[in-house]
Amino acid sequence: MKKIYLSQIKDGEPIPKDFYNGHGAVLIKHGTEMTALLRRKLLMNNIDCFYTDAAIFKPDIEKVPDISKEILKEIEVIQEVYQHSFNEFSQQMENLKKNHTFDKKVLNEIANELVNCISEHKQVYLGIQGIRRKDFYTYVHSIDVAIFAIIMGEALKFDKTYLRIIAHSALLHDIGKIKIDDKILSKPSKLNDIEMALMKKHTTYGYEIIKDELGYSEEMAKIAWEHHERLDGYGYPKGLRGNGIHLFSRIIAICDIYDAITSDRVYRKGVLPHRGVEYLMSIVDSHIDRELARKFILNIAVYPIGTKVSLNNGEKGTVVDFYKGFPLRPIVKINEKNIKRDLLKELTLFIKEVVED
Repeated sequence: MKKIYLSQIKDGEPIPKDFYNGHGAVLIKHGTEMTALLRRKLLMNNIDCFYTDAAIFKPDIEKVPDISKEILKEIEVIQEVYQHSFNEFSQQMENLKKNHTFDKKVLNEIANELVNCISEHKQVYLGIQGIRRKDFYTYVHSIDVAIFAIIMGEALKFDKTYLRIIAHSALLHDIGKIKIDDKILSKPSKLNDIEMALMKKHTTYGYEIIKDELGYSEEMAKIAWEHHERLDGYGYPKGLRGNGIHLFSRIIAICDIYDAITSDRVYRKGVLPHRGVEYLMSIVDSHIDRELARKFILNIAVYPIGTKVSLNNGEKGTVVDFYKGFPLRPIVKINEKNIKRDLLKELTLFIKEVVED
């Protein structure tokens, strides 16, 4: 992702690529001609820079040369759906933030598209998490949480109606952040007590926006309100405990935490998936539901494609595939020997550690 300043663009020049704001919404489409009037409008809205060459969903295929043509085709399908969902979602969020307009039909289409795509291509989506580069945390995070929530819903045998509801709820879980100052959202260091108190208000803002401004159900609004509650009662904003927290809120809390800690942020680099799983296990019963966390872990890729690992026999290799329901026993290519170890079949072998770059 590159940062371009308005002062670098001359009047009369066509914009060579789409220019995004800090959240990933397209501000200026490629081909648009820069004019004095456009420049003034941008400056009046305090916009003096843009981002380009952004990665919304961009797997680094070169890291894993052994990916099959079939998987590559699936990746292309996922990439297209993801990009379209992101573009539509980010535009609706920007419309709501600036103009107080929001098209619920568009959100419904995004939820349906994600449910259908992930139901068909879940295995590949999970498998490429380790080689995927992504920018614009705020809106990408909402799409990713929705996808993880759909995966959880399928694991819990939800029907299509409930999958769409939880997808909607996950997409909107952080909607209250549109009322939080961007300086707080993008601060590259730890928030102070005053800033944290303001940040925590996003759950209440989200409840109010979803229920009162957008006219969604009380149930959907509650999920935005409750996704930072904890099983032990020490969460916010209401200090709810255990089953007093809505099931969907408990599911989305797990998806939210996992995606947050495995994603790069302005103030730190994301941890690898297996570290994310270790963190989830460290907070079961206090923060999150143990059984739901177990379901989540069983249905993601602890060692995604592209993960470099060391086996207990001393061999080192790269994960090239994995099995649904067996996250700890993927297929590993041993590069020095040009062979593959199927850990689901070679049961005396196991991953000793991840070789981190």
